[in-house]
Amino acid sequence: MKEGIFLTETIKTITRNKKIAIVITLSLISLSVLYNFLIAKPVYEATSMVVINNQFENNSEKVTNKDYSPFVEQVKSDYVINQIIDNLALKDKGFSVDKLKNAMNVQAIKNTNYIQVKIRNNDPAVANNIANYIAMQIGTSIEISDVQDKIVIYKNKLIEAENKYKETQNQFDNASNLLKDLPEKLSTKKSLSSDPYFQSVISDSIKNSNKEIGSLQLQNEEINPSYVTVKSKLAELSIDLAKYKTETKNLDERIKEFQNHTINLNEKLSEKITTPKTISWFSDGLKAVMINPSLTPEVPIAPKKLMNVVITFVIALLISFLIIYIKEFYTREKHLSK
Repeated sequence: MKEGIFLTETIKTITRNKKIAIVITLSLISLSVLYNFLIAKPVYEATSMVVINNQFENNSEKVTNKDYSPFVEQVKSDYVINQIIDNLALKDKGFSVDKLKNAMNVQAIKNTNYIQVKIRNNDPAVANNIANYIAMQIGTSIEISDVQDKIVIYKNKLIEAENKYKETQNQFDNASNLLKDLPEKLSTKKSLSSDPYFQSVISDSIKNSNKEIGSLQLQNEEINPSYVTVKSKLAELSIDLAKYKTETKNLDERIKEFQNHTINLNEKLSEKITTPKTISWFSDGLKAVMINPSLTPEVPIAPKKLMNVVITFVIALLISFLIIYIKEFYTREKHLSK
């Protein structure tokens, strides 16, 4: 009974003040329609994606699900954002560091090798350019970091190869000097009297006395085993020297290649994002990073006009009810006071 009475009273109260509810509701809805359909500028969102390939060239080591949040935080720094504004001439479009920070949403997707870049702006072309440039900035930073790691690895290998080359060269020089002092052949003299077989043969042949036979000597030349050993060692060392020399040369060339690659990557960042060359570079991707470029958005994501009008209608009703109850409350208080 009480609930029925309360509901009846509520309906009567609203009915008595329906003009207030209608005026407030229509006014707020009109303002909402005016703002959403005529005043509010459409907001476009451009999305680009950075895909990281964590695989070294020799396929011997893979790193998956690496933490890329440092690269995300780096691109959010004031220094990098200021660079983006300068390179894209965004000051002429009213961008400041804070405004660009508020317009961008960059995040590394957990448990994946993806970094997502979203940019919101009233101009779809501007949003597209910024999203692609930030993706390039992140991709380049990751690629340079990967290249720098490889440079360190190859430099360590180069030092090791150079040390082995020096060590082998010293061994080769020592062996060469030793070989100079070693005779290739050894000459030996042997008395026939010391050999019963030769003594009997010669004795039967020439019928001489043992004394005469004993004075005869046999001279023999033999290959020096030490000479052969050192000569063989020199051949092995010569092969090792050639191997280490080639390895050193290849490593040095690889390091220079990585260093030039780093320079080229930095030069890419100075290019204007709107040039066809840069766009094709996005499509081709980097060595360790593929960039899926954003396309110029055609449909705005905001404002959501109909939804905003419906929300305004609900709020207008609530405000109307609140005003009606406040009015009724003061009317009753005034009536009771009399």
